Amino acid sequence: MKKPKVLTLSEEQLVAYNNRDIDAFCACYHEEVKVLDEEGKVTMDGMETFRQRYASLFENFETEAWITERLLLPPHIVEKERYVRKNLETGEETTGDIIVRYTERDGKIALVAFLR
Repeated sequence: MKKPKVLTLSEEQLVAYNNRDIDAFCACYHEEVKVLDEEGKVTMDGMETFRQRYASLFENFETEAWITERLLLPPHIVEKERYVRKNLETGEETTGDIIVRYTERDGKIALVAFLR
């Protein structure tokens, strides 16, 4: 059975996130990507904003995340992620859990919804 595209994209973007590879990370996302907060408010709209936000994150923090739970219903995937971020300037670490929904369209992740 062929692996669903949204699952492949989720795995690829997580590897790129952990490697702080902005080009590989953005390659998983649609040019018209939208990111929503827990209330459904759009916090990022389009690749330019998305790339800028994550480039800044990758430049200023060591990042690591891993999946602790996953639900798959293509073209959607919902994941509970555990993350650690270390500020490169101060050394301060932040850890937490987040639930993320990714929706695939046209072979890329087009919608991201963060639940905190």
